[in-house]
Amino acid sequence: NSFIEEVIKFIQTNFRRDISLTEIADEFAVSPEHLSRCFKKQTGFGLNEYINLIRLREAEFLLKNETSKSILEIAFLCGFNDSNYFSLKFRKTYGVTPSDFRKHL
Repeated sequence: NSFIEEVIKFIQTNFRRDISLTEIADEFAVSPEHLSRCFKKQTGFGLNEYINLIRLREAEFLLKNETSKSILEIAFLCGFNDSNYFSLKFRKTYGVTPSDFRKHL
């Protein structure tokens, strides 16, 4: 489904800023409900879950490669507005906090 592929490209281009289901739905001229349903059916992920996954992958990369940047800077660079939420999501996904992840590289 090329519609969902386009949505994925949009997310991959814009994940660093605050993007919402409504904004993405508006961008593709569909209802949020339709977008949410189609996205989940096609990818197996909820939209916000997928956005967080993309953000966390970028955070993992930055934690490994941008050692001069603080955890807070990395959280914001990856589109997280809240460093506590970032740490929570990171730990849930990787099993360690961002600072522990960096220490054990």
